[in-house]
Amino acid sequence: PAAIHSSEVIWRWLETIGLPGVKGVWCHEIGHGTLFNVISVKQLYAGHAKAVGTIASQYYGGGPARWTVVVDDDIDASNLSDVIWAISTRADPQRSIEIARRSRSSCTGISPISACSSCLTVSTRRLCAASGFAPALTASSKRSPS
Repeated sequence: PAAIHSSEVIWRWLETIGLPGVKGVWCHEIGHGTLFNVISVKQLYAGHAKAVGTIASQYYGGGPARWTVVVDDDIDASNLSDVIWAISTRADPQRSIEIARRSRSSCTGISPISACSSCLTVSTRRLCAASGFAPALTASSKRSPS
């Protein structure tokens, strides 16, 4: 399927251009294999997730992404429930969302004459208040029973 192929191609491309810390890439089927992509990274420095997301959102090999989500390496990029959990609990809407206007993006929903659209990058991170990284959450600690 397109999603598996696109995931592999984007991951290989990110490694080829020298972006460190990429632990997983998944192009979700719900986004037709290229419109909703998730990159799992081991964050190595401030701004790392943002850099990975910005660069990954502009890859055009199988069609550019409309949505790119960057999650920490403790989140399974292929598990949409875990990805939504990370967005809901770790992303600060004011600081975690970047919109690239008039960028290379999908033509879906826009004029076929135009090659430009917008793409959105969401970076989630588990920073603690003391400016270090908080310990990784386990599957049992992610969601508390209701």
